[in-house]
Amino acid sequence: VTFGVGNFTLSQTVSTQFITRYTLSSVPASQVYLFTGIAKTITISATYIAPYNGTISVTAPLINGVTFCVQSGTTCSGPTGTITPSQTSVGFTAVTPPNASNPALVTGQQFIFTTSASNVSNQPSQTLSYSLQDPYTLSATAPTSLFDTATGTYSVTIKPNTVGTVTFTSTNVKLAPSATVMPSTSSVT
Repeated sequence: VTFGVGNFTLSQTVSTQFITRYTLSSVPASQVYLFTGIAKTITISATYIAPYNGTISVTAPLINGVTFCVQSGTTCSGPTGTITPSQTSVGFTAVTPPNASNPALVTGQQFIFTTSASNVSNQPSQTLSYSLQDPYTLSATAPTSLFDTATGTYSVTIKPNTVGTVTFTSTNVKLAPSATVMPSTSSVT
C-alpha cells in the first residue's frame, strides 16, 4: 500500500491473510486400519467459525483398491457428502472391491478428503494415513504320503492378521473344503 501527499510518499507492506471459515477433524483422527473386504467408517466433521454458516461439500479421495461412499441409512451413495450448521459431520464407508486380496501389509499411504464451499478461499482438507491387509492368513499342511485306501490329514490354519494396533477378531471365518480327484475315474470318501 502506498500513501502520497505532494512529493512525500510512504510505502507500507501489508501481509495477505486467508481466513478459514471452518476447520475439519475426523474419527479416526489420523490413522485408519483397514482389513480387505471389511467396511470401515470414517467420519469427517466441521467446526464452523462465525459468522460463516454455509454448506460444505466433502469429497472422498479416489484411491486404487479402496472405494468410498457416503453412508445414508443402510445404503451408500457417491463419494461426496454435505455438512451444514445443523449436520456438522458426514460418514464415509471405505471398503476394498469384491475378491480383492492384500496378503502383504500395505502401509505408508494416505487418504485426503477435500472440501468445497461458496465464498471460502482457503478450503481445508483432512489427511489420514492408512494401512491395509487381508484379515487373516491361511496355511495348509497336506499329508506327506497317500496311497490307495489310505487316510491322511489335511490341516488348514487360520491366523488373524494385525494391522497397526488392530487384530482381526471375527469368529465368522468359514472354511469350505472341496476336493478334485485326478484321474476323474477315481473317488474320494
